[in-house]
Amino acid sequence: MRHVDFIEFVSWHDSRLYPGMELIVYGLAAGETERWKETLLAATCRTDTDVAAVKAAASKDGWHSFRVARWNGEAPDFTKVLRK
Repeated sequence: MRHVDFIEFVSWHDSRLYPGMELIVYGLAAGETERWKETLLAATCRTDTDVAAVKAAASKDGWHSFRVARWNGEAPDFTKVLRK
């Protein structure tokens, strides 16, 4: 299964856990160990159940070392980092 196929496992109707947020799932392909080579597996998850479904499907195909990021749709403000 290719990583673009994992979107099939995502439910758009259940946004109770993270309203207004997208959960983005990354993972490493089988045999890969370098973190900078992680691949985007799903960008449309809304709940922990969606994330678990993506991880389960990806695991069956050898993906591992998953990372989940949250995004609220806003552009990043890099000036906050530069001011420190």
